[in-house]
Amino acid sequence: MAFLTASRSLPIPVRKLLSYRREIFENNLKHNRYQEVIHLPDVDEIKKGAVGLGFTGISDFEGLFYTPKEYKAHIENIIRLLQTYENYNLILKKGINNGAYALYVKEDLGAFVFKTSTPYLIFAINESNMTAAFWDYLNSNLGKDQGGNKNKRETINQLQVVIDEL
Repeated sequence: MAFLTASRSLPIPVRKLLSYRREIFENNLKHNRYQEVIHLPDVDEIKKGAVGLGFTGISDFEGLFYTPKEYKAHIENIIRLLQTYENYNLILKKGINNGAYALYVKEDLGAFVFKTSTPYLIFAINESNMTAAFWDYLNSNLGKDQGGNKNKRETINQLQVVIDEL
């Protein structure tokens, strides 16, 4: 989850909205499993400020990039989530990021598929067989067994290496 840090001067309503969304997300983590798959960019890209923020379709935020300090805070927040919530798991993908899309699935509810480049496009799917297919894809192809304390420790160690290099 990309949460902006206080280093950006955001209008108060936007900061309140982000705070509210964070609170809802963390409350949901108490009762729902959440598996996030992220592309871990090269440290040099982070240092250059070339890692973009993922605000799909919000043109006022188009072209915003993390500063190295913000990206470090983002990784520290991910580590905090991994350490705090048993239901939060993370899969790190390395290599070329061909992620011109984002996929969000809630089992038995629906799926969102976002095209993250212009022109933006969002598909909202609530047909049960399609939702199940996306759910199975995320769980089988992207590491159903990636959770657990051992893998969380390994993931935290990998993230800590990036923090140390920044």
